[in-house]
Amino acid sequence: MNMITKRASGALAAGAVAALIGLTGAPSAHAAAGPNVVARPFSSSHCGAKWCVSVVGSGLHVDYETVSEINNGAMVGYVTAQDDDDSWHKASAWVAASSGSEKLTVNRSFSNNSSFCGGISSSSSWTDYKDMVCFTIHS
Repeated sequence: MNMITKRASGALAAGAVAALIGLTGAPSAHAAAGPNVVARPFSSSHCGAKWCVSVVGSGLHVDYETVSEINNGAMVGYVTAQDDDDSWHKASAWVAASSGSEKLTVNRSFSNNSSFCGGISSSSSWTDYKDMVCFTIHS
């Protein structure tokens, strides 16, 4: 069974890794509705020191992430995602929101046990962003 796990990150590592099933309750990987079977993605959410990040995907594939400020406050900067193990990085256009969440489409598969991190940054460049929230992508 493929899963996404999380780990908190102040500097890309601080906290225990926990399985998606343990974080979000029973997974909704498959649900039958009459003769049709609907595949639902796995997801995982975690809050770091400043940002809450939710990652939605299936197996080693990440569809998208959403980021919100931990107290549902203002967000100013770029929504960022990166996976250092796969040398991949993406940033949104500049965001200035008074509350709510921002979505970044990822639509990419990553290597097993890679570290996928997300958050908001003042730069769209690839760096070790302070307060990023990281997840381990694994099957």
